[in-house]
Amino acid sequence: MANPDTEEIAKTLFALPGLVDCNVDTSSQPNIVKVSYRSNGTPLRDIIQAVKDLGYPTAKLVPAAEENSIRQILEEEVKRYRRKFLIALIIEIPILILMWVTPYTNPEFLSSHFIVNGMPLYIFILLALSTVIQFWIGAPFYKGAYKALKGRSANMDVLVVLGTTAAWLYGVILIFIGDHAYGAGHHETVESHIRHSVHEHGHNFEIASTLIVVILFGKFLESVTKKQTVDKLQQLASLKVSTATLVKEDGNLGDQGTEISIELLVVGDVIKVING
Repeated sequence: MANPDTEEIAKTLFALPGLVDCNVDTSSQPNIVKVSYRSNGTPLRDIIQAVKDLGYPTAKLVPAAEENSIRQILEEEVKRYRRKFLIALIIEIPILILMWVTPYTNPEFLSSHFIVNGMPLYIFILLALSTVIQFWIGAPFYKGAYKALKGRSANMDVLVVLGTTAAWLYGVILIFIGDHAYGAGHHETVESHIRHSVHEHGHNFEIASTLIVVILFGKFLESVTKKQTVDKLQQLASLKVSTATLVKEDGNLGDQGTEISIELLVVGDVIKVING
């Protein structure tokens, strides 16, 4: 539609019965006339014909695009969970290394530098890394739990928050009030006992962060599955008929008819259905 007379189009269309709103968008190419109308008013194909009669013979129906279609939402969800899972996994790997490699290698700069209450440096590294996963990566779980509790209900987010926060908080408390007393019944040296006791506290941070990583991986797989399901359904939906052959009411089935979009059909139309 070139150089449309917006006032003329609006005046003509508003004169049609059932038209609620009309807006001519001249900023797009081609220009678009956006209309809102009552279903029991002027049929859409008559509105298009009215625009054509004004001197715009190329006017045609442009279905409104669904900006927030299910597929787009699911694509964003897949990207979001993939990103969160990969970031959490990158942070989780050092945690696992500190927990399962440090006891056997016993590097001096990690296990012999005591910070608070006899706790070595690597315990505080575990605390820092697990805190990032717990409260940054795991923030959506806290938001979901808050909304659920606010609505006086409980969901999976509440369980995740309760379990991981309890483990993380217990580890923090043990850093400052941990009891590393050595009893007479032990069959190991005092140094070995303290080292093992301290290392056990680190498992609290490992458990909390690992749970969140595993759950994020599950969320990622779930989002991928949902997207694949929607893709299959859309493929089936694409097989539907998009046009119909409209014949005049006073005509007969032998007439050629006019092929129109099914969105332009109204109640009472006579259409031709061809066998096969």
